[in-house]
Amino acid sequence: MLFIFDIDDTLVDTSATITPYRVQKALQKLVEKGLVTDLETASQEMAFFQKKARTSKEALQAFFQKHHLPLSHLTFALDALYKDDLAPDTPVRTTPFAVETLQALSSYPLYIVSKGYDYLQHQKLEKAGIDTAIFCKILIDNVGNKGLFYQKILNENPSTAVMVGDQVEGDLLPAKKLGLWTVHMRWGRGVIPSQNPCVDFQISELKEMLPIVPMIEGRV
Repeated sequence: MLFIFDIDDTLVDTSATITPYRVQKALQKLVEKGLVTDLETASQEMAFFQKKARTSKEALQAFFQKHHLPLSHLTFALDALYKDDLAPDTPVRTTPFAVETLQALSSYPLYIVSKGYDYLQHQKLEKAGIDTAIFCKILIDNVGNKGLFYQKILNENPSTAVMVGDQVEGDLLPAKKLGLWTVHMRWGRGVIPSQNPCVDFQISELKEMLPIVPMIEGRV
């Protein structure tokens, strides 16, 4: 048996410890460009859009549309959200019991498949205090097709595989199509329970993985 983990809002508490700072940085860039004059009001509006949107990118796009901002300036704002290095003072932390759960599962092959940019995803793990040496491989998807990476892992290590992630459509659906067991980490934007049939188990903290393991082993 092997385990594949997502990073954002699965191992790292991105929504609470990184996203607010990144959104603020994006808005500050808009202020510097003269596109936004009131940073406090803009922050309040973005907080509203964040609650409604599936991603921070969608929230920022909604902000641009509301204020009729030129889309030619959207790219540099998105870079502040997704590409720029983490500021040294960004307070990154894991989701509860992430480190302890990884240690408890360390007798199994552990992998990471995460969407984003390689250097930034590694920064998150390092700043959160997650020892990357515990993983067989860390694969970063910057095209939005995690299924290709799941298949790569299965080709190299044919085994019963379990995928743990917070995004049902992006993380779990492509895993289920390949026959993996799926665990929905209810955190961040994925906090609401899912009724999607591609979800085998749902957890609110990673330590809840531990009693699931013998359940899966008993069904294999």
